[in-house]
Amino acid sequence: MTSRDHLDPESVFWPDEISIQPCFGCGAVHMDLIDEHGAIGARATFEPAEIDRAVKALLACKRQIERMRDPIGGCDGEA
Repeated sequence: MTSRDHLDPESVFWPDEISIQPCFGCGAVHMDLIDEHGAIGARATFEPAEIDRAVKALLACKRQIERMRDPIGGCDGEA
């Protein structure tokens, strides 16, 4: 059973692809969550000063997930 099994597919966007690109227009980084049709379903914008903090937080989450052996329970899709 995966984390997706606990969620209503209509309430959570599961991207087929993630695109991370610098934007020279606004001077930030755009992280786009792209659906199966190639459309952007959601976008996060990071200022350059936030990038290190965001990467550290993502890596910390990855390490916590890798340490878990058994799922605790259902996921409501919110952190």
